[in-house]
Order: sequence, then C-alpha cells, then structure tokens
Amino acid sequence: MAEKVKTNTNRITHNNNFLAALAFIVMGVVFCYTQSASIFSLALIIFGTILSVLGLLEIYYKNIIVGIVEVVLGVALIVVAVLAGNVSLIIMGIAVLLFAVFFLVVNLDTLKKGSVLHKVIVILALLFMLVVAALFIAAYCGENSKDIVISLGAFCLGSGVAIALRNIL
Repeated sequence: MAEKVKTNTNRITHNNNFLAALAFIVMGVVFCYTQSASIFSLALIIFGTILSVLGLLEIYYKNIIVGIVEVVLGVALIVVAVLAGNVSLIIMGIAVLLFAVFFLVVNLDTLKKGSVLHKVIVILALLFMLVVAALFIAAYCGENSKDIVISLGAFCLGSGVAIALRNIL
C-alpha cells in the first residue's frame, strides 16, 4: 500500500516586514512628490505585479494554494486598475486595512510579551496604517484634493518608518 504524504499548506508568518516598510516609504514619497491622485492606478498595477510575482515564487516553492491565491489577486488588481481607475482608491484602502490586521496578528506576541518600546512601535504602526486606509477611502468618497494626497503620503511615510523601527529594534 502506498504511504500517505502529508503536505504542509499552512502559511508561516514572520515578523520581518522589511518589504512592507519599504513599500510604505516609497508610496509616501511618491504621494507627497506628485500630490496627485492619478498615481493610485499606477500604484495598484505595481502592487498587482509584485503580488503575482510573489505568488509565482510561492508556487515554485511548492506552496501551491497560497501561490494561486496571490497570482489570482495580483491579476485581479491589475485588471481593476486598468478598467476602473477610481475603484483603485477603495481597493488600496481595503488592502492597507487587511495588512494592518495581518500586522496585528503577526505581532501579537510582541504586544503580550515585548518591551514597552516594541509595544509602542507596533501600536504606532497600526495607527498609521489605519489612518492610511481611512485616507484612501476618503479620497475615493470625496474630492481628490492635494491635501488628502499629501496627508496620505505623510502617513505612509510614518507607517513605513514605524514598521522599519519594529524590524530594527
């Protein structure tokens, strides 16, 4: 009789969010520099491409389920950004909100057992991400003014710095 082989389909989460910190910092600089909402569709296309590539890497490393989900989401983000540019604002807001939840789950041990400095940095990063998500949604619901885009850039920079500090300290 053939042996049953158990396949690990669980996603291992780590505290190393260096790429997320870099993405937030780059987004913040771009939003503050351009001061225009037209960059949101381009940002969504870039994130869709990155997500698709990460999905292909997951498939290559035999994490098939996660890889397929990432590729499908990446392609969907690209299609939405191309076909419905305004919708990209709400999608970016929801994506940042979901990342904030993921960041919270990954850092639960830090919030329970970490030092006061680490707890403060994690809470600051979470608050910055929640404000970024709210600003994306506000930009979708309201007028795409320079003030919202500049604020969004500043809070993206704050989120990136807080996540980077979490990784460094």
